[in-house]
Amino acid sequence: MARAPAFQLKSAEQGGEILRWIDENVRELRKVFESTSKHAKLLRVVPFLVGRTLFLRLEASTGDAMGMNMVTKGSLEVANFVCKQFSVDLVTVSGNLCVDKKASFMNWIRGRGKYVVAECVLAESVVHRVLHTTPHSMERVHVAKNYIGSSVAGTVGGNNAHAANVVAAFFLATGQDMAQVVESSHCLTQIQRLTSTVDRKGTTDSLYCSVTLPCIEVGTVGGGTGLAPQNACIQMILQQYRNAGANGQLSDSQILASVLAATVLAGEVNLIAALSSNELVSAHMQLNRGTTS
Repeated sequence: MARAPAFQLKSAEQGGEILRWIDENVRELRKVFESTSKHAKLLRVVPFLVGRTLFLRLEASTGDAMGMNMVTKGSLEVANFVCKQFSVDLVTVSGNLCVDKKASFMNWIRGRGKYVVAECVLAESVVHRVLHTTPHSMERVHVAKNYIGSSVAGTVGGNNAHAANVVAAFFLATGQDMAQVVESSHCLTQIQRLTSTVDRKGTTDSLYCSVTLPCIEVGTVGGGTGLAPQNACIQMILQQYRNAGANGQLSDSQILASVLAATVLAGEVNLIAALSSNELVSAHMQLNRGTTS
């Protein structure tokens, strides 16, 4: 998780002095930051000097909590410490380089929360039987929609079919911060047709599918996760994950982020298949409309 205080300096020259000091005193800043919480661990201090304004992007691990309040508290302590060292003014503890609840290349590149990649390979027979389409057709729709269409539209983190739908539903069910759907649904979907030789009669296609989500902001403690229905949903997900004998090295919040990414992947495959088979409208009419008497 990240927070980025903004400071007003006397000059850009003073900014250079502070940058050199930060380089030499990261351990001290870490000690100040971590004095505010037994769970928060300061990982990096990333400075951005813009004229006489200095931003310090403080990136920290926060255990199983999403950790926004935790990181804000530590960031304020660090900001006050810097102000005392250099007699500069703290303009705001949150200077928008965090970047919280906004689409941004900063989060896309540096990440915020959990960085997760989920992938699968579907046999051609499965694509035919279950999804009613072909690997070639799905790849074609994916390129036109998620790559070309999203590029022309100028989206940030939007090279996907509908990741936000799945993220929003998951956030509601598990008590996450709904406004953080904005950046948590940043997603790059990949759908690639693979050709492999089966026998002398010819070849068959398979389909590689993946989603990359660089800033999933979820927690299993704190905030809305303590509400009874949402907590029950979280516990069910964690228990099912463990019952499946999956990776036992993951923390609870990492498990939650991994399950979310897998669910996004399923949603991406489903929608691209529906578009390539031209079943989207008919499916909505059949499944998403109530009957009237």
